[in-house]
Order: sequence, then structure tokens, then C-alpha cells
Amino acid sequence: MELLEDKQKLSALWQTQNPSQKVFDYLGLKLAFLSCKVFSPLKGCVCAFFDCGTENTVAFPGVISQRDSDYLAVLLSLARRSKGKLFPNNLLFVFYRPETGKEVCQTGIFRQYRVNRVLTLRQWDKTEPGILAARKNEMLARSCDIRVTAEGAAALDAAVAFYNRATALAQTLPEEVFRLLKFSRLAGNEETARMEGILRVFQDDIYNDIRAGLTAIARELQEQTSCTLTLSMSDGYPPVLNSPEMFDQVQKILPLQKLKAPEMDTDEFSVFLRYAPGLLLFIGAGDETPQKALEFLQTITEKLF
Repeated sequence: MELLEDKQKLSALWQTQNPSQKVFDYLGLKLAFLSCKVFSPLKGCVCAFFDCGTENTVAFPGVISQRDSDYLAVLLSLARRSKGKLFPNNLLFVFYRPETGKEVCQTGIFRQYRVNRVLTLRQWDKTEPGILAARKNEMLARSCDIRVTAEGAAALDAAVAFYNRATALAQTLPEEVFRLLKFSRLAGNEETARMEGILRVFQDDIYNDIRAGLTAIARELQEQTSCTLTLSMSDGYPPVLNSPEMFDQVQKILPLQKLKAPEMDTDEFSVFLRYAPGLLLFIGAGDETPQKALEFLQTITEKLF
């Protein structure tokens, strides 16, 4: 019942003025009544630490956003069920605002509370409701948004040439390397042309090599044509690389569908993996998904790591 009440309350708060602050206040109020240490390492972030007297800690990050509202209710219920219990590891719940995950990690709380595992669930519409799915290592990709502007005579031709060379560059990688280099928008005329695209890969060295290759292509085309090419590439989220050890442990106690290939999407959860190994699990979306997610997380906290 408490999970349903939290879901309904959080959903209602997102329909009010200044909803993010109200959700933050609601989480802090509910956590204050539990037998844990509640603190705020950063503005807009509230954490709850359950000390089970062990050496290590498992962290559960949750984004304070409307899209993740159901999962916030799941984590809050898990925290409530953890009151007064001893688990194989300490528990650290981290509720933070979007785009602040890196700042949260930089406060040093993972080191301070000895976090050595990070875990999260994400709803997914490509499997049966309530079913867990994941894979070892590559799970979600590193992200980069690309913008190319060509200015000068035959600008459109220069943009097309950049597209052809960039596509050829991605095709030089071995077939078994997961990657996506895609340009979806090209607009302009003979004097100005603009193009947008995305880069998705997993390994840092390949990411850096492709970025360097795109920069070299832009420079060469500028030298070979009368156009000025401006290339900008955002530095997005790191990849989500699932811990093989954690995957094997979860698979021993829960039904887990093994994915053959990763998703070429991206997620802020990845920033936490720069500070501790972790696992992102997909769970099939459906009406009973929050309850199933709570049961899965409770099983993991009681038996694993």
C-alpha cells in the first residue's frame, strides 16, 4: 500500500508549481522517519545511509524527475523496508536532480561511505512486463552530439563530402565493435549548410579515435575546398558497462533475460560507474512493474554482494 501511496503522491506533486522542490521535500520528509542517516551533500540532492556494520556499501541512485517518478517511489519503499534490518552491505540511497550526477559523485560521498557497488533499474518496452533483462559489459553507449556547419561556395557539397567520409570512417571499425554514427538532419544551400548527428560507442579509445578522425576530416575538407567547416562535438555521458561479476550474482537468484546486443541509448547513471562498478537492469514496463521492481531490489539487497 505504501508504494502505491508514494506513487500517487509523487505523481500529484509533478502537477503542482515548483514540483522538483516539492518532490525533494517529500523524499526528505519520508526518509527522516527511518532509522538511517539523512543528509544533503549538494543542493537538490538528498541521501539516506543505512549502516549495517559492514565494510562495503551498495548505492541506489534515483533521478528526481517526472519520468523517473515511479522508480523514486520504488526506492523510497525499499528504504522504508530496510529500516532496522541488517544486510550483507550498507545501503546508500541517492536522490538527485537531472544533470547533477557528476557533481554528486565529486562531493566524495562514494569514498566517504565506502561504496563499491551501484545498482539501478530502468523500465523497458522491449520485453515482457516485469521481466528483467541485461547483459555483461556493454549495456548503454557513450554519447556525443555532432554539429557541422559549412560556409562558402559549394557549402552543400562540402557537407555531403563530410557525411560520406565520416560514414566511411565508422565502417573501418571491426564488425564486432558496437558503434553508431548517424546524421539525421542536413539543411542549407550552396553558401551555408548545416548537419546534425550522433555518435554512440562504448570504449574510450574508440570514442577518442572517431572524434579525432572527424576533426581531421573537417580540417582536410576546409583545406581542399573554399569552405569554412565548423565542427562541434558535445562531451556527453560515459558508457554504461555492466559489471560481469554483479551480472553473474544476480542471475543466480533472479530470472534474468540475457540481451544479445546493447542499446545504443545513453543514461546519466553512467557517471556513477566512474566511481564504482555497477549494474543497470532493464525491467519490462507494465502496471505491475513498480511492485516487481521493489521485490527484485529487496531480494538483491538481502542476498547479494
